[in-house]
Parts: sequence; structure tokens; C-alpha cells
Amino acid sequence: MARINKVTKARKSETERQCYKCEVEIKEGETYYWIQNRVGNSSARKNFCENHPPRPSDITTSDKLAALYAARESVEDAMARTDRDTKRIPFDNYKSGVASALDEAGSEARSVGEQYRESFDNLPENFQSSSDLEEKADSCDSWADTLDDAAAEIEGIEPEAPEKKNEDGSEDLSAYDEVDATAQEALDALEL
Repeated sequence: MARINKVTKARKSETERQCYKCEVEIKEGETYYWIQNRVGNSSARKNFCENHPPRPSDITTSDKLAALYAARESVEDAMARTDRDTKRIPFDNYKSGVASALDEAGSEARSVGEQYRESFDNLPENFQSSSDLEEKADSCDSWADTLDDAAAEIEGIEPEAPEKKNEDGSEDLSAYDEVDATAQEALDALEL
């Protein structure tokens, strides 16, 4: 993985700096991040504005790992869509959104597992014994099963009493916490 570099005040530049994610120009004096991935004999530099810092899927040069990291990030994004203090979305919408993201991440993990298996099958037999591609394929399949199980478990979560309040008068958010804990546990199961 590439190292993330943070620039707190952009200097004047002859070439325009553009955010890799949102394509907004990064102006002089603004904070931004940059990474430089080595690809073959050359390297590719990517700039990111302060609002869109690089994520693991942006940093890796492996297309398979990038797909797995992006799947994980999509679930994290679904979990972050609720702002409990101001703009909380209804529990049923939140629950189904996180479960759907977990299902999609599971499908992506299976797809990556198939790609690892294809790569393994395409190796000459004398190299297959020293390759870890089959283990990676099994890890992807195992993670996909974990994500699918978590999605099914989340679909079964119901709040104890939708209008229940805590002792201090605030709304009881334990059902949201249960969804988050289940999803996070499934995300943490990725081992590569």
C-alpha cells in the first residue's frame, strides 16, 4: 500500500491539482492528501481534497483487494448514513440499508474469491503448491458467508418498543447499536 501524505497548505502550482474523488480543484492554501502508487516502471499520483481523504480501496494497487476494501467501505458508508443527533433515518430504513449493503458486499467477496480461484487454476501445476491464492479464495468465501449471515441476523432485529425512552428522556437507540455491532463484527472477519 502507498503512504498517505497530508499537505496542510497547498503551494502555488503550475499544474492544476484535482481531487481524485470529486474532481474539484484543490486551490492554493487548502489542505489536501496525496498518494503515489508504483505501477510497473512508473508511478501514479492521486490527489484528494480534505473532504475526501484516501481510503484503503484507493491506496492498494491490487484490483482484487480494492474490490474487497470497496465492499467493506460501502457497508461502513451505509452505517454512517444515520446521524443520531439530528437527522436520524427511521430504524426500518437503516436496518434494510445496512443489510442490503452487507448482501452486496457478500456478492462482491464471492466474485473476488472466484477471481482468486481462476488465478490459481491458471498457474502451472508446479507453482500451485507454493501459491496462497486458494487460501485467499477460501477466505473471501468465508467472509461472504459471514456477511450473508450478518445481513440475515440484522433483518431479524426489531426494536423492543419503538417509542421507548431512556431514563433521561432521550430516545432508546439500542436497536441501532445492535445493527452496528452485528455489521461491524462481520466486517472485522475479513482476513487476507
